[in-house]
Amino acid sequence: MNRPQPTAATRLVTRWFVQYNPLYLISAAAVLAGLYLISRDLSEQSGQAADHWISFFTEGYQFALIACAALLYRRRGLRRPALMLALIAVAYFCDLTFETQVAALRGDVGLVFALIWLALTLVKLRALAWAMELRISRSGYALVALGAGGLVLMPQLLARGLLGPYGSAAVALFAFGLGLVAQLLPPRVDSEDAALDDWGKTVLARARLASWAILGAAVLGHMMWWSYSYKLFSPTLPLAVAGFLFAARAQLARSVWVLVAASVLPVAFGEPHHLWCVSAMAAVALLLAARRERVVGRRLERSPHAEGASPYRLEEQVHDTPLLARHDVAMYTAAACFAYAALWLGLADYAGGPLPPHLLVVALPLVAAGLVAALWRRALSPAAAAIALGLSTLYQRELVGTPQSAFGWGVLLVFVGFAALLCGLAVSLLVRDRGRQAP
Repeated sequence: MNRPQPTAATRLVTRWFVQYNPLYLISAAAVLAGLYLISRDLSEQSGQAADHWISFFTEGYQFALIACAALLYRRRGLRRPALMLALIAVAYFCDLTFETQVAALRGDVGLVFALIWLALTLVKLRALAWAMELRISRSGYALVALGAGGLVLMPQLLARGLLGPYGSAAVALFAFGLGLVAQLLPPRVDSEDAALDDWGKTVLARARLASWAILGAAVLGHMMWWSYSYKLFSPTLPLAVAGFLFAARAQLARSVWVLVAASVLPVAFGEPHHLWCVSAMAAVALLLAARRERVVGRRLERSPHAEGASPYRLEEQVHDTPLLARHDVAMYTAAACFAYAALWLGLADYAGGPLPPHLLVVALPLVAAGLVAALWRRALSPAAAAIALGLSTLYQRELVGTPQSAFGWGVLLVFVGFAALLCGLAVSLLVRDRGRQAP
């Protein structure tokens, strides 16, 4: 007996209320709006009671979402609606009701509730992984824990005034550190469902990307809220963080230098009181960029002649050649200089104007290390950095100054002439050695 074909109305209802069920989104929006109205009404009577009720309803709704997703996925095999519920749960993981921000205004009691929220977030993540039969790597849990910990800790520090004038820098370093963890320990989310086909794996990849995008956008939203609430406006630091994160992953050496320069210079001229912060981030970005193996050129190798072949016919084979050795010394040197600048300017609390006195305890060993590195690697960048730092230190100590007479200028020019001669000799020998090693 043939079953009757579904009508157009039945197919439409199936498509919109089974495959693409809008009721889940309506539910999430209704709960969020209801929580806002409850919070506004109860806050006029008792702020503490409002916080408790909001937390109770929010956490309860998230566990309900996870339970429904588990029922649909594990019991009924309905992957699409379960995925929609899982994505909504991920969005609610991001503290849409700003519980952590409100907890920062409640003193020690608020801190306890914020720590409970942090623990529940990890529990909910583990429960969601079980409900959707997912296997999340340790780096994934670590990244979520670090982000959620920042959402808990940063408002507490800002509300208590413990960061003082370094609030903007602390927020920027938090974002930079979170991005570095995501790069150095890339999280993995795989499915344990053996019946997952190729299309299911494609949907999993898209859902994974959407989940990380939701979490990243939520962290950015909280950072903007902190900046607005505590007046931490900084037009250059967010751009600097993005530039350094891109520089750490750049494939070409010149891209690294361009991104670092474009990130440091606006801060140096616009917000010099944040120069120590961007110097620290620049040092880390250059260090990671120097350790990356990048292919910036190609090399042609000639294969041995086959027997009886013409000696004028050569087969050329193209091989990717990592040429990082040409740039790693300069990047390591720049990273060391930026690290020193972060320490030097940070301890001096530099906010613009004349540069503070150098730290001899750090500057002199750095000069010696630069000269040793220049002789060991036959590179000019450590020598140039060491000479510049040494002359700057001597000038600040008034051991080297501007000549005051024609005789003084003459001695200086003679010294410059001898120095140029020695530098020219070093460049010639270095270029010749590299020319011999070039393929």
